[in-house]
Amino acid sequence: MANAGTVWIFGYGSLIWKADFAFLERRPARVRGWARRFWQGSHDHRGTPEAPGRVVTLIEAPGAVCDGMAYRIGHDVFGHLDHREKNGYERVPIEKLHLIARALQKVQRYDNDRLAATYIGAEDYAATGAGEVLTEGIIDFVRGLEGTAVAAVVRDKTDGGRSARKVSLRSTDGTVDVSVIARKQGGGGHRRAAGFGSDLSYAELVEFLRAEVAAQIG
Repeated sequence: MANAGTVWIFGYGSLIWKADFAFLERRPARVRGWARRFWQGSHDHRGTPEAPGRVVTLIEAPGAVCDGMAYRIGHDVFGHLDHREKNGYERVPIEKLHLIARALQKVQRYDNDRLAATYIGAEDYAATGAGEVLTEGIIDFVRGLEGTAVAAVVRDKTDGGRSARKVSLRSTDGTVDVSVIARKQGGGGHRRAAGFGSDLSYAELVEFLRAEVAAQIG
């Protein structure tokens, strides 16, 4: 929603009470169909790159209502906001937000929540209008789930490469060496971040990952 070179933004976390920027108007506001969750991984506001903390994000949730604060600002304010929210906020196409929502809705957890996985398929690209490039960063949401040892995002490839799918892996605390898992499928990486390509189905990949995680931590 814009007005003569200005834009309205919705604050659902610290922006509700900490408005350290110039604004033209401020109004209590709410969004319907979205819910507030501490699911966003962050190594800026809290945590480290090796052990990200969690900050608030929004997920699509039919029937939910999220209260917050709306601000009407000029475009010159975005420089400040980009810095303030640099590890948890970015201006992205709406298509990416819809893709994130679909991916999070499909997250499943296995084996006492040690493995958390989701799948981004061709139908998700078609439904949201997003391309494969917009899958970047989704794994950070999955990795932020409490109790998770290994996070996995499986996505369909659209570039016509050698494999049908790409699997991205993150070890939340280093207990599981995900590079060992990736190398068994011809991939690589390091202890906490790795990946590989595969023609296996999503169900087959989940079974493989469950067995490999169990082999390392019992």
